[in-house]
Amino acid sequence: MPRPKSAGLDPEQEEKLRTDRLLDVAAEVFLELGYEGTSTALIAERAHASKQTFYARFPSKEKLFLAVIDRKLDEVFQRFQSLLQPEGPVRGVLLDFGRIALEVLLSPEHVALVRIVQMEANRFPEIGKSFYKSGPGRGLKQLAGYFREQSRRGTLAIEDPELAAEHFLDLVAGGFLRKMLLRVDEVPSKKLQRYKVQAAIEVFLRAYCRVEKFAPTAK
Repeated sequence: MPRPKSAGLDPEQEEKLRTDRLLDVAAEVFLELGYEGTSTALIAERAHASKQTFYARFPSKEKLFLAVIDRKLDEVFQRFQSLLQPEGPVRGVLLDFGRIALEVLLSPEHVALVRIVQMEANRFPEIGKSFYKSGPGRGLKQLAGYFREQSRRGTLAIEDPELAAEHFLDLVAGGFLRKMLLRVDEVPSKKLQRYKVQAAIEVFLRAYCRVEKFAPTAK
């Protein structure tokens, strides 16, 4: 793929463009070949970057992979920025959140990334810690903040928002994700995903809802 043109950008913007380009190519190679099968020389070659330029930004493969993790997970969380609005009906908010969460978590790209992290976390603990902080930990923090606010408003009765966030995400994605990581199942259909989210919401709200009762909707 050709090197991106600067198009009259200032030096800072041009530097970001080049770095983003390297990270995009690195992500493609890591997901294609895995961590062990990837070399920085191959990434530099595919990105049309000199080794000097490459190592000035990323002095080791581990640091490069950590940067790839941060970039990919930042892309994921851009999709969640406007979902957890406290003013909306809880059921509708959780339905949208759960639907997008499954769409992201069960995507082949995300599953492949998680598998690589799992394989390398024993040798490079920082990779596992970074992935958790930028991914699951960040998502749990956002969802816990939403539950904390709903509890303050009196809509939900939650004493431990962090635990409630874990409960909800486990109900929504736990079974699907475990099966995919172990290669037991393929990506479930959209219909089945929606049913799973609706069922998770029913269980969650029966445990935590204070003022509303919700009827299940059809599959």
